[in-house]
Amino acid sequence: RPTHYRCCDPTLHPPSFGCDFTGITDNFTDYHGDVPDAIPYGEQEGYWGGWPGDRSFAASGAEIPFQAWTNSGDPQVLREGYLVARALVEFNDRHRDRLFHLPMFGHYGDWQALTKATPKGAVESFSAMLALNRTVLMARALGETADAKRYAAMLVAYKSAWHAAFFNSSTISYAGDTQTGNAMALYLDVPPTAAVRAQVIKALARAYSNATVDGWAFSFFLSSSSSSSFSGDA
Repeated sequence: RPTHYRCCDPTLHPPSFGCDFTGITDNFTDYHGDVPDAIPYGEQEGYWGGWPGDRSFAASGAEIPFQAWTNSGDPQVLREGYLVARALVEFNDRHRDRLFHLPMFGHYGDWQALTKATPKGAVESFSAMLALNRTVLMARALGETADAKRYAAMLVAYKSAWHAAFFNSSTISYAGDTQTGNAMALYLDVPPTAAVRAQVIKALARAYSNATVDGWAFSFFLSSSSSSSFSGDA
């Protein structure tokens, strides 16, 4: 257990990796359920990661169990991994941004991007939604009906908030009209209508034709088979 949050305590100089803690809802001593963004977490050894970590790194708490289960079919992996994933999404939900109603704190964003056009908050909150998506699927597989229903409703609310925060009605695109921004929206079926989705697919194709791949996120989505709807778009 850390004695403090190195990443999200603004009294520390500097917070690890310059973590952007703007919008985090109080209580920096609430550690339960989160995942640090470096393992082993180096509280005493220096600035080895943040705890809480960047949301994209922390999403491993749901993504790794989900992938391990889907690739192995091992019910024990599913049962044990679900407990980690559920604790993570509960932590995320307790620390939603007050304005955008999404868990969106962190430092990296699309950290290997050739451009910096994709908003950091869009990437961080997408990663939180991805973790929630995986948790819904695991809950359904386990027969955790109440959890599955609650988390599915939470995911719908997150998607609506993400659309409100990052959709540009002028360009009919998401999160800076970047490859990553539009890919994130398509991957989790954020567009609210089929017509909007069709236009976002065009925006993604336009962004792809105008530049080289602009970040790790788009590279992952394009090669991923985890989302059949996104693979079809690609």
